Amino acid sequence: MFTLPSDPAVRVPVVLLSLVTALLVAVHYASNGRHPYVARMIGFALLGPPPVIAAWALGYAPSAVGVGPGELGPALAYGLLLGLALQPIIAMSARSLRSNPPGAPRPEVKLDIWTWRDVGLNAATWIVYLAAYEACFRGVLLQGLASTQGPWVATASMIAMYALYHLKQELSETIGTFPIGVVFALVALHTHSFVGPFVAHVLIGVGNDTWVLWFQGKFPPGRDAQGPQNS
Repeated sequence: MFTLPSDPAVRVPVVLLSLVTALLVAVHYASNGRHPYVARMIGFALLGPPPVIAAWALGYAPSAVGVGPGELGPALAYGLLLGLALQPIIAMSARSLRSNPPGAPRPEVKLDIWTWRDVGLNAATWIVYLAAYEACFRGVLLQGLASTQGPWVATASMIAMYALYHLKQELSETIGTFPIGVVFALVALHTHSFVGPFVAHVLIGVGNDTWVLWFQGKFPPGRDAQGPQNS
């Protein structure tokens, strides 16, 4: 019968890395072919509660693994600063999709006409999904590993998992996970919370979709009749 090692320095990384790997595989297969909104809810269900429960079983309160406000003021400030600072880069990338080429990765939801309801639902599902995503990666996984392996091993391990999960994305996005992963890890460890990366990631995800829709003439809703924007 398999028993977990008694040494926390071995038990914690074995449990967390094995669990997160299994959950990422489950998210991939469970959400494959699903509508983006459904896929995001599946991601929330699998990446949210299970890691927190696993951390609790290992003896960690949620706040001990960054699933809490932590140093909320600095976390919010760092998150807003990062998310807003990246908007020019996101906008330049989005501009290349203004002609809505076939297979364009953004936005994931494909609509000819967007209403404010569609915009709100898209943003809301991003927020719900990314809350669980960041609680898993920059919360339980990063901070749990840091408690036994130190910050740099924890950061390297988290980035490796983070990059593997993005292999299905475009190459540029996969490459971007490395610098973003380091910055997000530093913010999360410094503020003892997933909140900063979460805020930044929401601004990146929702901002990406919004910029693409802007250049396609679909945002704000009602611009569709003007056609794609070339500015």
